Amino acid sequence: MAIIVEDTRTKAKGILLGAGFGHWQTRGAHWGVEKTDGGITERVAVCNSKGEVMWLAVEFARVVSIDGDRPQDVLIDD
Repeated sequence: MAIIVEDTRTKAKGILLGAGFGHWQTRGAHWGVEKTDGGITERVAVCNSKGEVMWLAVEFARVVSIDGDRPQDVLIDD
């Protein structure tokens, strides 16, 4: 079985393959002014029904099912 993830923007579903975290930084100069820019990116790797792998931003990912069960049926509230 698998963890099924939904893209909350498009409602497209995919199989969760893993997670990724990236930190990036760029440096450059424009008109003689030194500029540094950077950020953090958090993504999950999913595949569609064709097996194509893509990265989905975590803020748009929602777990729909885990091994065929809804998350609320799997998790026990304290």
